[in-house]
Formats: sequence, C-alpha cells, structure tokens
Amino acid sequence: MEFTVPPDEYAAAWDIVVDTAGERADAALAAGEVIVVEARSLLVLQAHLADPDTQPDNSVSAALVAGGVQQTVVPE
Repeated sequence: MEFTVPPDEYAAAWDIVVDTAGERADAALAAGEVIVVEARSLLVLQAHLADPDTQPDNSVSAALVAGGVQQTVVPE
C-alpha cells in the first residue's frame, strides 16, 4: 500500500520507530515522501528531533506509562 508521510507543516522529517516488516528499521523519512508499506505490517513514525539529547524514551516501559498502564515487577 502506498503511504504519504505527513507534510512538513507537522515535521520536516520522520523517524521510523517500529516497522514490523523489518525493512526500514532506524531509518528516517522526509516530509511528504511516498513509501510502500508491506501488507499486514505496521509502521510507526515519530517526528524527527534535531538534538539527539532531546530524543524521547521509546522503550516499552515508557509507552506503558504514557498510556496509563501500571507496570508491576514481581520479585523472583
């Protein structure tokens, strides 16, 4: 399926956070770029931040906290 990356009014570039097809891991896309997303795959984009020190925490734990899910660690 062809997909057009959001225009530069939202961000000049987009980082690929998740690509379940495994074709573009850790790649960046330009605003307005047209790409092909593989069937039955998921592509998650995040606005590119120029300063690497301000990159957000993309870990699963951070996503769970942001979504309001409490994570419980059970001692072994």
